[in-house]
Amino acid sequence: MSSFDKFIKIEHEGAEHLARVILDETKLTDGVRRVARQVAEWFGDPNEKPLQIISALNGAKPFTADLKRELSNLGVETDVHEVKVSNTNGTRGAAVPVLEYGTIPDKVFAHSKTLIVDDIVDTSGTINFIRKLLAGAEEVRVAVVVNKYAELSCVSDFKIHDCVFEKEKMKSRDWKPVDYWLFGYGMDISGKHRELRDICWLEVER
Repeated sequence: MSSFDKFIKIEHEGAEHLARVILDETKLTDGVRRVARQVAEWFGDPNEKPLQIISALNGAKPFTADLKRELSNLGVETDVHEVKVSNTNGTRGAAVPVLEYGTIPDKVFAHSKTLIVDDIVDTSGTINFIRKLLAGAEEVRVAVVVNKYAELSCVSDFKIHDCVFEKEKMKSRDWKPVDYWLFGYGMDISGKHRELRDICWLEVER
């Protein structure tokens, strides 16, 4: 049975829904190991200095922990720095990202290879903001669990899964515009289900 044949029952907005499992725990474990090998190959000589990791809270917590463990098994030492980026309203009403928690001091990241770890790329706002704060780093790469839209595939260098959705083509069976909310393995839906070891999606009308 493939992941796509599995469903879980969840409660969302006062109603019960069947959410499809797109990546089960086994596939996620295999994906983390694959990404760890790719990161280790990029990082090169592990004896030079630790790989600096910026982990974007809250969603990246489980991926960061699993990736750190696999990198350690490959002989790559890591220093993890947790940050949280939130959005505030700017002077013209547009969302403006701000660093709500954590610091990115220049002296730590200067001349160091740095890996940004996040759960999902769906707008790229968080990753682009963190990148700007790492202007002094030797080289910056990005690892994510899931890339959502095809147009943003280039944002991440390492990924477990690429949904390659095309927004204009996302339709329900009766041709209504829909979106897919992903949750589990750090990602939430209405503040719930981050703790799931599978990743699921729920189809919702746009």
